[in-house]
Amino acid sequence: MTETELTLESIIGKTMLAGVSYRTSDGDLSDRQQIFGTITAADSEGITVTVENGDEFVFPPDLSAIEKAEPGVYTLNVSGAAVENPDLLSVWTVYEG
Repeated sequence: MTETELTLESIIGKTMLAGVSYRTSDGDLSDRQQIFGTITAADSEGITVTVENGDEFVFPPDLSAIEKAEPGVYTLNVSGAAVENPDLLSVWTVYEG
């Protein structure tokens, strides 16, 4: 395993900024959400991110959708909050039934 290779075990405890786009069955954008928190669990069932208020979001256990973040300040589009130096970035698209 190389130093840059991510595993489910290695991402536990890391901070992740995730962008989630929600699309209708026709492909139209219906909503967007940005989630920032700490990965509190990661296994074959999913990747759990716990945000500051205690809410949990579970993402599929797909490491190909996660990459190491470049150092810097990331501004959340909706809230305008600044996230400094997250460990990981991820982008997801959810298609509504």
